[in-house]
Amino acid sequence: MTTREQRRPKPDSLLPHDPPARLLERIVEVGEERIVCRGRVPGNSPFVREGSVPAFVAVELAAQSAAAWETLARMKQSAVPEPRVGYVVSIRGVELSPAEFPAAVDLEVRVEITGAAPPLTMYRFEVSHGDRRVAAGTISTYITGEQG
Repeated sequence: MTTREQRRPKPDSLLPHDPPARLLERIVEVGEERIVCRGRVPGNSPFVREGSVPAFVAVELAAQSAAAWETLARMKQSAVPEPRVGYVVSIRGVELSPAEFPAAVDLEVRVEITGAAPPLTMYRFEVSHGDRRVAAGTISTYITGEQG
């Protein structure tokens, strides 16, 4: 683990999810309009059947990565950002291939902002396992003014 990675907040401090619902495990890279993360669907997840996970679960990992980026962006604006309630309001153009992937494997997620009109933000995402893409598409989130 590099010094840069050690200084990055851990996902448990950025998301309200607890395992096994929190799929995001590590933030690899953060940019002005993008984030790269690692995650996995644990073997004890209710989504796992006979060692496999439906590919649509990768969309949840992308949404968690987008939420982490949103929290990190607020951290840049305030030393003590208040948690905010957020919702996924749109999922479009999603490609899932294959239909399922193995549980408990490392997944890489790349999320990039494609547009924003706060409190609405649109992201393009891609989730892959090794050199194989599992899911790609666009999600939109809405961040409320309510504290979470």
